[in-house]
Amino acid sequence: MDPSVPLLNSSSSRKRKRAVVSAGFTSGLPYSVDFKSHQGCVNTIAFSPGDGKFLASSGDDMRVLLWDMYGDLEHTTPLHSFRGHRSNVFSLAFTADMRYLYSGARDSMILKYDLSQISTTDAPQPSNLPKRRFGLPSIPHSYPVDIIMHHEASIAQVSTHPSNPSLLLSAGSDGQLMLHDDREPSGPAGAIMGVTEWRGVTWNPVLESSFASCDSGGRVMLHDIRSAFRSGSSRFTAPSSTAVVNYTTSVSRRGTPYLAAPDTSALAFDKTGQMLGVILQRYFPAIYTLNDSIPIAYCTGRNSPDGTPLPPDEQTYRTSCTTKHCTFGPTLDTADTWFSTGSDDFRGYGWKIPAAETLRERRREVGYEQWQKGGDQEEVAFAERTTGPRYFAAELDTPAFRLEGHKSIVNSAAIHPVLPLVATAGIEKIVKLHAPTSITSSPAPTPPARILPATESAEARPRVLASLLSGPPTARDESEPDEDADTLALFDHLLRQDEQEDFCNIV
Repeated sequence: MDPSVPLLNSSSSRKRKRAVVSAGFTSGLPYSVDFKSHQGCVNTIAFSPGDGKFLASSGDDMRVLLWDMYGDLEHTTPLHSFRGHRSNVFSLAFTADMRYLYSGARDSMILKYDLSQISTTDAPQPSNLPKRRFGLPSIPHSYPVDIIMHHEASIAQVSTHPSNPSLLLSAGSDGQLMLHDDREPSGPAGAIMGVTEWRGVTWNPVLESSFASCDSGGRVMLHDIRSAFRSGSSRFTAPSSTAVVNYTTSVSRRGTPYLAAPDTSALAFDKTGQMLGVILQRYFPAIYTLNDSIPIAYCTGRNSPDGTPLPPDEQTYRTSCTTKHCTFGPTLDTADTWFSTGSDDFRGYGWKIPAAETLRERRREVGYEQWQKGGDQEEVAFAERTTGPRYFAAELDTPAFRLEGHKSIVNSAAIHPVLPLVATAGIEKIVKLHAPTSITSSPAPTPPARILPATESAEARPRVLASLLSGPPTARDESEPDEDADTLALFDHLLRQDEQEDFCNIV
């Protein structure tokens, strides 16, 4: 790293830090370094709160790896490994006091890890966990101090309370959204029974009794913990009836006589708790203000970061094939806010989000009668009901940065809490850390992302079948950095299938 750029200089003044962070994101983050140790897809990444000392990552190899963000980033290796899951890990969350790290996985378990156990020696494996055969003696590891087994299916997301380390929310594909209190270990402190699979849940970082949720039916809701989980009657079959706000996600195309209800993928609050970002599958990320059910903006990749319109045939932001995660950042005291997520075009994306008042002024409302009179038949707008008004949210068509270098789908993009850094991960076995200046001995910027071949080669076809027939990751030398060509071929195949479908055909 160039020592003249005080990225990791904690003695910098607050004003200097704000200037460095803003300039860093504005630069486009053209440099990167790869964190290598995972043996399968990396499904989830999370920075620790506060100064972002740690980055946690996990995925198909079932290990949770902890990386030191204030060490030697060029030659970094995992500081610690947490084990215990029996299947793919999908979500990670640090507690506010930095004592624990939670993980949620496909095995329906939520594991609680003690961060004080980070050491240079291995901890013994508890007898109630399955024996795994990962031969990774060079990474110190430990096992969970608690196992939560109240869900009956995969855990989509876990979210820790912004100040109370005893409280945890979890969203599951079993249709249950649960509140956990480690002071009541006998069972969940409350649960909401949804009408379909939950996709995400997150606490409001400022209004600490509020949380937001989203599900596979396109429902995005704001809840108050005091009314969502009532004592004596904790389960509801219609969670939207207990929500404080039901956000509008349905979209309408002028030439189509029905509303399309997108599946949601994830959601996140900004640092003020007044703005909510939601990933809408087969559409675009939508931005809401807390108490307004209509989106004020949506984010696209219509232009390159320099403002140049992209040719119609050039790949750009898209999400349809895999679950995406998103974050706002940084949490540093600055007026600027960025929103970042992954994309099916093998990139991460980030948009600078203008003030809510500015976006609200740009939003337009058109009555149903006027909408029916005609116009561009491909025009799309948000709508609460079929015969109701149409809402044209402000389009943020120019990303502040596109994060390059990946060879397949990017599922996650996490913005560092205080530094101009963004971590991305997805189908590959790496976590890529993007920065405004070189953080390796090489001055070369990140190479462009791989472009999806237009057609499937004869060589790739047997790889697709091989990937479908393969089992979970097996023990192998952790120094083996090569990507799994079979897995890359499989997701190339899935992307080509998705491209045959209408991007806005999301009913």
